[in-house]
Amino acid sequence: AWGRGYPVAGSLWVLMFGYALMLAAYIALGALIEACVRDQAMSLGAAAVYASSAITFSGAFFPMRGGVLFAQAWSAIQPYTWYTAISAQQWQMGAPASVSFGPLLILAVEVAVLGAGAVLAVWYEARETGRAP
Repeated sequence: AWGRGYPVAGSLWVLMFGYALMLAAYIALGALIEACVRDQAMSLGAAAVYASSAITFSGAFFPMRGGVLFAQAWSAIQPYTWYTAISAQQWQMGAPASVSFGPLLILAVEVAVLGAGAVLAVWYEARETGRAP
């Protein structure tokens, strides 16, 4: 970022941690979809439908406040929405790191819930097919 003339005004570490959590949330989501569907082509399609709307519903380009309830709910479950908030707070505004704890916590919860769901789905499938340890 600095090499291109866009310095991070806030905490680079918070920004990188938020990015890592966002990636982990999308990876956990992909693992959960794959574990539930068990068809790679169908899983990739389902993940694409979910993730492709992330930029639109993130609130970065179109405001979500005051929008229809569906748009607000869809925005709230997108990991990119919360990373966008962290990015604006840390990269552009230079807010204290503590301001980004809320979005970081939401991303961490998404990672935990989606990851646990994927583990449970894999465990259930292994149990049903007799491959469980």
